Amino acid sequence: MSSFRRVLVALDFAPSSARVLAVARDLVAPGGALRLLHVVEWVPAVVDGSVAGYGSPRDLRAVHAASVRRLEETARGLGASAVDVEVVEGQPAGAILDAADEWGADLIVVGGRRRGRFTGLRIGGVVERLLRRARCPVIVVPA
Repeated sequence: MSSFRRVLVALDFAPSSARVLAVARDLVAPGGALRLLHVVEWVPAVVDGSVAGYGSPRDLRAVHAASVRRLEETARGLGASAVDVEVVEGQPAGAILDAADEWGADLIVVGGRRRGRFTGLRIGGVVERLLRRARCPVIVVPA
């Protein structure tokens, strides 16, 4: 039986998200809770070699609202009783770590991507930072 009572699931809406959700659902203890998290990352726009900004607050609100709707649909599809959703803005690794600490997560579940023809699962920047800095276990589900 799983001892993970609070499982934070970081989703980027990649095709592998279904697999990440399945792993997280299997690891949460009976009576435990899942929190689905999406991080909206704003990348600066570069125009003629200069940073032009991050986008309008209106665009940010629209992306945030669309992400909440998508997570809520995903949560309903899980059929679990204790699932909540959260959308935050920021750099993915830091935002995931902050959310895990604030919520008191026992486990973080994230997706990892395979890159290159001859490499196995390559640890990317976000996953590597999570593995190094998280205060709880992190499970990386290969894409």
